Amino acid sequence: MVQWRGNTVTDQGFIDYFANRHIPIETVIRNPAQNPAEFEEIRAEIRKTRPDLVYTWSMASAQNISGKMDDLASADFISDIPTVNCMVSDPVVGGLTKDWKTSGRNMTGVSHIPQTSAQLQTIQSYMNVKKIAAIYDSTQSSPRSAVRSLEANAAKLGLEVEKFPIPVDENGASRIDAIAETVDTLAKSAPDIVYIGPDTFLLRNQKTLFDAIAKYELPTFAAADPFLSQGQALFGLVGNYYIAGQYCAEKAIRILSDHTQPRDIPFDALPQFTLKINMDVARELDRYPPLGLLSFAELLHAPGN
Repeated sequence: MVQWRGNTVTDQGFIDYFANRHIPIETVIRNPAQNPAEFEEIRAEIRKTRPDLVYTWSMASAQNISGKMDDLASADFISDIPTVNCMVSDPVVGGLTKDWKTSGRNMTGVSHIPQTSAQLQTIQSYMNVKKIAAIYDSTQSSPRSAVRSLEANAAKLGLEVEKFPIPVDENGASRIDAIAETVDTLAKSAPDIVYIGPDTFLLRNQKTLFDAIAKYELPTFAAADPFLSQGQALFGLVGNYYIAGQYCAEKAIRILSDHTQPRDIPFDALPQFTLKINMDVARELDRYPPLGLLSFAELLHAPGN
């Protein structure tokens, strides 16, 4: 199991799926701690130990283990061991495959992010928007992929997307102290809404992010659950990370027990996503959801909850 930022509920969902079915497995866990330099050693260990299956968490880990299509000739990526890439936002935009239906490679996977078209439909169902500001960590593949997909899908609807990557330091890492100034710049562009995609850097620093956004009373849409369950996003269409791990495990069992080739198992998104609305933030911004959304949305911090 190749992680990205340590143990996650997704990993636990994956392990529990086997345990609940009384299928014994031995797991070897490696955590690169968000350091790409660690992957060369991890790939070497995988080639030496020859596990029956490799599990990766995040787009970054998938790209560093399986490799992007355009980079396969430049490094010794893992191609001869079945791989399930879990928690990849969009495998096509991320360069893992050219087709969701088949990777054409010895891998498959699961996206924990709803299709961007569904995200935009949700945004438009909540409020009228013409301009979307996307703030993100440009040094990581998952947020970059999400913003590229946002641009492409928004263009089809005649919506404008303005990108606001966090400035980086001399080592090429996004700067925590630049989050607030990036929000200041973003606010001057007068967006209708701020888009926050799957982004580990912003997740780790979400208090700084939301404190800066709150000064301008800007509504926010999040594509990842922790920005709602642990943060101050106004609303979002999000997946359950534990279920994502179980969904990946189901694919792993098809490979290990049913001997299905990974390339014959489509990459796909979770079968269900939840619209979550933070009612505390809605009250603060006076941005209450339309009545039509209340029948199926999960309301956070609603009176009586």
